[in-house]
Amino acid sequence: IDADRVTIAARATFAIRGRAWKQGDATPAYTAFSAAGYELTGLQPGRTQVYLQLEDPCGFESAVFERSVVRDEDPPLIERVQLDGGAQFTRDANVELTVAAADTLSPRGLEMKLAVCTVDGAGAFSCTPQLANAPWEDYTFRRTVAFDAAPGVKGVQLMLRDAGGHETDVQQATIELDNAPPSDIGVTIGDGSGVIGRAEATVRINATGAREMKVGQVSGLAGVAWEPYRSVTIVTFPGPDGQKALFVKLRDGAGNEADEIVTRVTLNTRGELRGRFTKDGTSDHGGTQVVLLGTNYAASTSSTGDWSLTGVEAGRYDLVAASPGYRSFRIFDLTVTAAQ
Repeated sequence: IDADRVTIAARATFAIRGRAWKQGDATPAYTAFSAAGYELTGLQPGRTQVYLQLEDPCGFESAVFERSVVRDEDPPLIERVQLDGGAQFTRDANVELTVAAADTLSPRGLEMKLAVCTVDGAGAFSCTPQLANAPWEDYTFRRTVAFDAAPGVKGVQLMLRDAGGHETDVQQATIELDNAPPSDIGVTIGDGSGVIGRAEATVRINATGAREMKVGQVSGLAGVAWEPYRSVTIVTFPGPDGQKALFVKLRDGAGNEADEIVTRVTLNTRGELRGRFTKDGTSDHGGTQVVLLGTNYAASTSSTGDWSLTGVEAGRYDLVAASPGYRSFRIFDLTVTAAQ
């Protein structure tokens, strides 16, 4: 019951007097038997024992009849509603729904109605059937909910009621169905030219739907831990100079993994110096020695005066050119740039 009063009645033969009382009250005196029953008031929330006893014209008393009455004014308590244990993503359209609920005063006879829904970008639920039209059925703690197979946010709406008909507010839970790996993946090392001049290079990773990534320099990426996806990261390639390979693997929040991507680049940490020195009074400009001071880099000019120094480590140098019979020529602070 959901009020503070109850009527207790009985059908009996030869009864002319009766009395009724509730748990905690003194046993009252007999009054005239009423087939309509006896009203007891002042029932408190919870379980209360009520009693009825009858007497016949000869003064013989019946046994005391006892019944239990539950005053319940509150709906069931829903502790949690979860899809797949509260996961944010799922790759399977069939998802486990957990509804933890209790009703201390009406532990039996709980019922539930459920609507299976899709959820749009604004968080609006679209359910078939609408929850208001869903049938009441026996409450179960755990069941499997089948969503449609289209990727996107899915949800459930549900209500519970107890044996007294007290209904809960609408409860809901959501989960995103994602069964496609990250897409539109692109990896750029350095400026994208295919050549880098330093071992430490900026790597840009573009993708749609990526949540985590693996980045390494060995195919298969064995032993490489997943880390949060970043669109820009720094990678250091080991020497010596030459072609290098970078392997990238991405996965989304649901655990869908994209195929491994390999991008190749040439590491060239050295540069080249070239120029022309001519000599006055002659058409043969060969034989001039060109030296980078403090290094072993040296060259000799051709007959046209052309010279080059290749494989020079990047840095700043002083250069001197000398030829017998001519005054030497010096250039200060020449810059050698890697891969140039």
